[in-house]
Amino acid sequence: LDCRRLKPNVFRRALIAEDLVYNQEIYKRMLKKEGIEVVIANDGVEAVKIFKKTPPRTFQFLLFDLNMPNLDGIAASKEIREYESANHIKNTEIIIATGHCTQEARDTCLSIQGPVRAFDVLIKPLTQANSAKICELTKYRFGNWR
Repeated sequence: LDCRRLKPNVFRRALIAEDLVYNQEIYKRMLKKEGIEVVIANDGVEAVKIFKKTPPRTFQFLLFDLNMPNLDGIAASKEIREYESANHIKNTEIIIATGHCTQEARDTCLSIQGPVRAFDVLIKPLTQANSAKICELTKYRFGNWR
């Protein structure tokens, strides 16, 4: 992926960090139906790298798997929040997806004062209704960036 080719202020683009190819394909198909262009990262390390190489406001939202090898969704989200803060970038919406989630992990992800400050935690499998809801909520929260 040549991150330099991604232009900022493109409203309908998401960064997905998911280690399972099957789930990557499902997310791509679901979000394509919503008119969202998807950039895939195979783990949290790759997601952070892509995020840092792209211009600010390139992504409408980030969808991270909670449990990934190398760097999980919480740790990747923390790195992105630190990067945004250090560079005075408005927070990008982060959504955490997981097949299972403890209440403690959910609270860590959603805490307004916490290091992740996720927009939502979704339980897999995600449905088309989930993807439509994500798109609408993030769209109205930030408005059209064009």
